[in-house]
Amino acid sequence: CLKKKYSTFSGRASRAEFFQFGFFVSALQSALILVVSLFGSSTFLLVAIGLLFVAVSVPHLAVTARRLHDIGYSGYWQLLPFASILFLLFISITSTSVGLIFFFSFVTVICSIVLLVLILRKGDEGKNRFDLPNEKENNSASSNEDTEINADNE
Repeated sequence: CLKKKYSTFSGRASRAEFFQFGFFVSALQSALILVVSLFGSSTFLLVAIGLLFVAVSVPHLAVTARRLHDIGYSGYWQLLPFASILFLLFISITSTSVGLIFFFSFVTVICSIVLLVLILRKGDEGKNRFDLPNEKENNSASSNEDTEINADNE
């Protein structure tokens, strides 16, 4: 996912590809925190985590967009929680109403849960409007077509 599809937003990603990427990033973060906490300062830890965040932001957005494509949704759905967080920040700065801030905090949590539910859904079988099925399905389909072509030639 990181080498071949670093910034590929088109196509589809299976649940396995999405969660393998997430596991890889989590393992990398954990290892970084462990190494820096053993040998470095907290300032270095913050800088290192910030650099890691910058390095994996584009692939994270890309794999999430492809995951959403796999279930037939636009990749823009992943921006829903971010939009609600930005609106929450705006309300927090401009308003002193605790009720309003609480309401938009609740909306942010709901948006995040909606995104999680979408990501956990099983992908569409066959073609959808975003791309061909996952590579595994394409390989088996193409090998079946090759077998049929060879059988016709004999």
